[in-house]
Amino acid sequence: MTRRGRPAKFSDPDTLDLMVDLYVAACHEKKEPLTIPGLALFLGFSCRQSLYEYQEKEEFTDSIKRARSLVEADMIRRGLIGGGAMPIFILKNMGYSDRQTTQIDPIKIVIEGSDALL
Repeated sequence: MTRRGRPAKFSDPDTLDLMVDLYVAACHEKKEPLTIPGLALFLGFSCRQSLYEYQEKEEFTDSIKRARSLVEADMIRRGLIGGGAMPIFILKNMGYSDRQTTQIDPIKIVIEGSDALL
């Protein structure tokens, strides 16, 4: 028995780009933040994971990356303006960090011509 998957949500990247732009416009009109789950639902996906999986389709990779960048830029803007904890939390989950890390690698000193070990 051959199992067929669901039909593609979008036939071409231009249609997807248009829908992303409509989502952004709708959110701006309502003064609502852009979110990945909100974007996924607006585009007709059942969850954000489906949106991430769609990014794996070569013809839609740039469109999904652009859409995710629009959401990320909105979160950064809100974090800078509002000063609330939620945008900071979300950005940390997107891979941003608010701390610096320093790694110091040990070094080995060898003195040639000596029987003493340091």
